[in-house]
Amino acid sequence: MQKNISNIFENYFLKSVLILAIVFSSAKLFSQDTTRIHHLIAQVSDLIDNASYVLAENKTDSVLLISNLSNYKYGVAQGYNLKGVIYRDQSRTKEALENFLQSISIYESMGVKNKMAALYINIGSIYGGLDENKMALNYYFKAVTIFKDQKLTRHLGTAFNNIGTTYERMGQFNSSNHYLNEGLRINQKEKDTIGIAMTLHNIGVNFSSNGNYDTSIVYFNRSLSFLKNLGVGPGHIYNYSQLGSSYLRKKNFNEAEKYLLKALVIISANSPNTERGDIYQNLSDLYEQRGDYKKALLYHKRFLKNTDSVSNESLRNEIVKRDLEHEYDRKQELQKQKEHNKEMITQTKIDNQKKIIIGAVIALGIVSLLVVLVFRGYNQKRKANNIISKQKELVEEKNSEILSSIYYAKRIQNALLTSENYIKKRLENFFILYKPKDIVSGDFYWGLEHKNIFYLVVADCTGHGVPGAFMSLLNISILNELIIEKEFHSPELILNEARKEIIRSLNPEGGDESKDGMDCILCAFDLKKQTLKYACANNAFYIVRNKELIHSELDKMPVGKSHDDSVSFTLHEFKLQKEDMIYLITDGYADQFGGPKGKKYKYLKLQQQLLEYSALELQVQKNNLLESFDDWKGKLEQVDDVCIVGIKI
Repeated sequence: MQKNISNIFENYFLKSVLILAIVFSSAKLFSQDTTRIHHLIAQVSDLIDNASYVLAENKTDSVLLISNLSNYKYGVAQGYNLKGVIYRDQSRTKEALENFLQSISIYESMGVKNKMAALYINIGSIYGGLDENKMALNYYFKAVTIFKDQKLTRHLGTAFNNIGTTYERMGQFNSSNHYLNEGLRINQKEKDTIGIAMTLHNIGVNFSSNGNYDTSIVYFNRSLSFLKNLGVGPGHIYNYSQLGSSYLRKKNFNEAEKYLLKALVIISANSPNTERGDIYQNLSDLYEQRGDYKKALLYHKRFLKNTDSVSNESLRNEIVKRDLEHEYDRKQELQKQKEHNKEMITQTKIDNQKKIIIGAVIALGIVSLLVVLVFRGYNQKRKANNIISKQKELVEEKNSEILSSIYYAKRIQNALLTSENYIKKRLENFFILYKPKDIVSGDFYWGLEHKNIFYLVVADCTGHGVPGAFMSLLNISILNELIIEKEFHSPELILNEARKEIIRSLNPEGGDESKDGMDCILCAFDLKKQTLKYACANNAFYIVRNKELIHSELDKMPVGKSHDDSVSFTLHEFKLQKEDMIYLITDGYADQFGGPKGKKYKYLKLQQQLLEYSALELQVQKNNLLESFDDWKGKLEQVDDVCIVGIKI
């Protein structure tokens, strides 16, 4: 018995020495943790830029966990801030605001003012989106105070711009004009081109809302002049849309139509629903006033469809607003209860202090005996947690490496696809709708000019994702070799030889026969003679002429191993006419499931769409096809890669 007690205290002494060693090395461990935290923060920022929100949220949880364990307040604040950004980008307004508010409370306690000001701007923008304009102004003016105090003049332009747009929403146009002009003055002084363009646009909106359309047009054009050296983006959409609206109010229908259609051509699928709806509504009003009721009805239908989406978003924001108000009231009540409990606890501590001291002396002996067992259990648990943590990190790193590899493969595949600039030098009027199911695609388009003939291929390789992408790279390589090096010029001969090369490449030793290959359309354009020679493997294409749809002929066999692989592909020739509209397609669009009953889109519906859109501008055709596809798909998963190339002769 005495020996056992001696062993226990000996072990306790050794454990105590170990604890002291851990305490003395804590500074070094803390330094390592902070380095790791900052490394994770940088990784999260990159993942957010690439819209990898699931992985970003997982790594942000690691930032918060390690920062809390290390009592590293800056890391905790950064973690909540990053979560707010992730939720904001996903339109999860309530969660975004909650995380921003937690982050700001920590920064306020630390006195990190530049971070506080940036968060005030973010929080103000969220309240502005919920139409809580007074709350938004409160946070914007807090940011202004810090920017002035810290002499962060450049950021003042952004703050004044936000304040001006908030007053415009409230109908206080004089206040709006004052702050917008202050923001413009600062942006001009700091030579902030984008800031200048944005503020000029908002001043134009202010004048337009006040009925001063002539002045608003001047400011929208000034805003565009600062965007001319930048790529086409949201700034162009907003200015073109507002110019169209202002000209429409002035009854200048030609100018209104020009700018509204310009906005519609470049508007993207990610543009705000409200902006898209305004364009549709203005176009509908314009054509109705002109007496073109068919077009007026077309854009009115698009406006109504868009209005449903905006109404749903407004309803969601109203629900979020009510939740936030309820949450604020609940937190206020909890804070009062917390203060009351704190007073009660203080009094109880005073009354029980003597009892605690006496109890502590008695408990010390018991705790001394138990500490060895507790520490041993803790040590085992910590080892198990370290193993789990390392395994989790390994899985995350492997996932990140795989994603990075696939994105790099996408860059390689995009480099091998023929550039639109190259095609544009041979075919002036065309569009390409290319929508992979996954990051990389089994569908591809490829063009090559050789001896005054322009070859254009649209193909669907076996599979999609990474396997399909490998097949596309193999097939592009074979096509290049056959036309450039081996001098095959006739479409049917090219497909015959491509079939042989594919079978040879996938069965080098004549083993198990692979059925991989591609369905494709190979066109050879002689634009001087206005002729089109082609061969089709399992895929047909369409020509719209004089409002009639012409089907191409096809061979019902793939370019690859099949029971007909000894039969030659067929050569066809077609005489082209000016204004012919040619559509080369793969099967992904027609095979998409969706609609109210979750059925396939089907080729007949696609053919009707192509007939309807064929007279429109090519970019508008592409946008309409994308909208129809996304509307049909809804919340269902995309089932296959999609590729459509449209050409106007």
